[in-house]
Amino acid sequence: MADKLTEGNLRIWKHSHGRKDFTNQQRGDCRKRSVVTIHRKTKKGQGIAFRTEMSIGDFFYLTHGNNVHLFGQISSALSNSRRAGWVEREYVTIRTLQRRSGHFSGSRKGWTPRFNSTCKKVPELELKLFEKQLLFPFFGLRLRDLEQLPNELARSNELEERVSAFGGKSYEEGLKRLRWHEAPERNTRLVSAAKNAFKRKHGKLFCEVCDFDFSARYGKRGKGYIEAHHLVPISQLTAATMLTIKDLAMVCANCHRMLHQPPRCITIKKLRVLLQPPSDR
Repeated sequence: MADKLTEGNLRIWKHSHGRKDFTNQQRGDCRKRSVVTIHRKTKKGQGIAFRTEMSIGDFFYLTHGNNVHLFGQISSALSNSRRAGWVEREYVTIRTLQRRSGHFSGSRKGWTPRFNSTCKKVPELELKLFEKQLLFPFFGLRLRDLEQLPNELARSNELEERVSAFGGKSYEEGLKRLRWHEAPERNTRLVSAAKNAFKRKHGKLFCEVCDFDFSARYGKRGKGYIEAHHLVPISQLTAATMLTIKDLAMVCANCHRMLHQPPRCITIKKLRVLLQPPSDR
């Protein structure tokens, strides 16, 4: 599992795509590409901070002048922008604005929208104030929600098929949309491919632990139904993990729950043993 963030190591920035430096089209292009950008020589050390201090995993909120737009997390190293002299970083969106107006009327500090700044880190001692004036009112999030996010990023780009030695296909799985509830994004194409391969091999779908067949038990209502169990838990995958259909097992809902029952996941083989009479184990 990835290390968890704590309030002591949360790094949160203000980043502004101001009205003077960006046209509406340029701001729209940045939003479409999910990038934040700055001129590399922005004054008062802000260009340097963006280039050398900001890093993958840092949080930020995006503002246009005094209007707040989104809260995100930096997901890439520094790269050159399309605009000469500018640099940029990619991000994943955690929350968009959760209220009608993004207008900010709170404190005037270097990291707030009311201050004329482009890239400023929120001081650790002022994180609670940031939560009170920005994070919760505009995005409905608490610092503790950010602490639940893994300190390991997965970009939320569209899943791409890649060639592998097994069956010509492999898939990226376990991409995490960085929301406060940390819902893992399952690749339905991988699950569908695994089910189809299993059915071709065995002629039907059934639980690999207890042999339960939904179609045989429920008729048409159960036809084609089975759950896919990741032999490596999704929570332990990274964005770069490449899975094939061999990494999935077909199981019924009951056995699936038992495989994941705390305090730790167990293997298909071990759960099969538990189904046997005690004298046969």
